[in-house]
Amino acid sequence: MLLEGNRYVTGWFSPYHRQRKLIHPVMVQHIQPAALSLLAQWSTLVQELEAALQLAFYPDAVEEWLEENVHPSLQRLQALLQDLSEAAAPQPPPTGPGGDAAQDP
Repeated sequence: MLLEGNRYVTGWFSPYHRQRKLIHPVMVQHIQPAALSLLAQWSTLVQELEAALQLAFYPDAVEEWLEENVHPSLQRLQALLQDLSEAAAPQPPPTGPGGDAAQDP
């Protein structure tokens, strides 16, 4: 993964945290800017690479190469940002079985 060296991602937003949509709001401030910056850089590089490849190869070959070698990493980064956004969103309080959480038993 592109951010595997980022200690906040590996420690505070691991696959465990991502699956359960759990993250401390302070950690979002450490992860999101780096991930967004990387996505912007990666997107620019992909556009430049695609333009250069189109000068030398047929469109189908360019599409296949990008699909096989570039898009998987880009999609993982986008998925990380999506998971981060979902985990950072306010969650409704859990309700107990059989009733309203605000009621006294």
